[in-house]
Formats: sequence, C-alpha cells, structure tokens
Amino acid sequence: MKKRVFLKAIIIYSTLFLFSLNSARVMADSSAERLLPQSPEINGWQLVGNHYHYLPENLYNYINGAADLFISYGFVKLVGAEYTPGPGKKGNMIVDIYDMGNKLNAFGVFQSKRDPESKSLKIGTGAFGSEKYVFFYKGRFYVEIQAFVLR
Repeated sequence: MKKRVFLKAIIIYSTLFLFSLNSARVMADSSAERLLPQSPEINGWQLVGNHYHYLPENLYNYINGAADLFISYGFVKLVGAEYTPGPGKKGNMIVDIYDMGNKLNAFGVFQSKRDPESKSLKIGTGAFGSEKYVFFYKGRFYVEIQAFVLR
C-alpha cells in the first residue's frame, strides 16, 4: 500500500515538473532552480531544508561513484531537493535535476542509467521507474525522483 502511495506521489510530481518544462521561458532559462517548485509545499509534500546545488568540481561529494559518468556526458549543474509527506507521516522523496547542457547528453545519461527490468513510463521524452523511483529526461535535463519509506 505504501509503495503505491509513493509511486503515485512520484508520478504526480513528475507530471507537475513536466508542466513547468513545457514553458519556453523556463526551457530557455539557464537556471535549473526554476524547475523545482518554489513553494515550500506541493500537493501535501513539504520541502526539507533548502534546495542543494552541485557543479562538476564538487559533484563527487554527492554521488561519489557516479560523478564521472555524469561529467563524461557534459554535466553542467545539479539542483535538488528533499520533500517529506508532512508531520506524522513516514517517508521522503528526493528530486535531482541534472542540467546536462544539451538533449543529446541528457539522453546519453538516461540510456546509461536505464534498467532493462524497469517499466517504461510515459513521462518526458523517455522514462522508466518502479514503486521507488522514476528517472526521465526532457530537453537538456535528466531527472531522478526517488521515494524512501522510513521505518
């Protein structure tokens, strides 16, 4: 039951994210921060702390083992945030938006991370996921949304 709730939350967030990507103004803007919800709450999910940022020179601090993959595909910047379903509820959701510089680089990372066992989804240009995560790309952005149930 909890897995389905998190999957629905991930899909809802992904859909909202894509609506923001459809704006030509947002796509032209070089700031990935604009792609994250600016409100501290979205559909009952609350922002934990502040958005975080990583550049090529410090990406290894966040994803040590995978930083080289992203950098080899022209990684520009990562902007992310953590969300919680609210007081008294267990779990969290991590949203990471990778600006890969262009759509070919975003596609390259997406294909490298693609799990053939995961279900294809109709989100963005290409997407796959499970009850715990959704990975997709659109334009120059590669996005990972992961849900965790805290016990």
